[in-house]
Amino acid sequence: PGAIINILFGKDYVLNSVENSVRLLSIGIFFYSISTISENLLSMIGKSKKILFNLLISTIINIILNILLIPRYGLIGAAFATMSSYIFWSILSFIQADYYLSIVPFRKKMITILFVAIIPTILLLYIKQFIIMTKFTLIIQGICFILLYFFLILFTNCLDKNDLMIL
Repeated sequence: PGAIINILFGKDYVLNSVENSVRLLSIGIFFYSISTISENLLSMIGKSKKILFNLLISTIINIILNILLIPRYGLIGAAFATMSSYIFWSILSFIQADYYLSIVPFRKKMITILFVAIIPTILLLYIKQFIIMTKFTLIIQGICFILLYFFLILFTNCLDKNDLMIL
């Protein structure tokens, strides 16, 4: 996050608390983005009141956590509260989709794909120590990450025949 904040907003905004806040928020958004499948399934069967209930409970949790955490931890506390409410919202959506439809929108290979992403991430974090971050190097690192990740996905046979047909 520090490199992106530096490139987009300048060095004045690169603080440890800002970087960690972006990290926490990205984790929460990651969980929420995965749970949209469950929400769409609930919406499909007419459970919009359940979705509203999930939103209200998550909002209340977010407000309570913000009241408790912001005075003591500031920006990190706000980011943690938001991340926690997103994760809670996601868990509620998963549980309800499983309860009403007996559908869990994940396959076991998705966990393998997630672990495969750790290898290029660690490699880029190591290389980051030796490279000055500019827009150009950020783009090159992004391209290298995507290529290495795609190669590792193919190498570990994480894709089945339907996935390969789509590609």
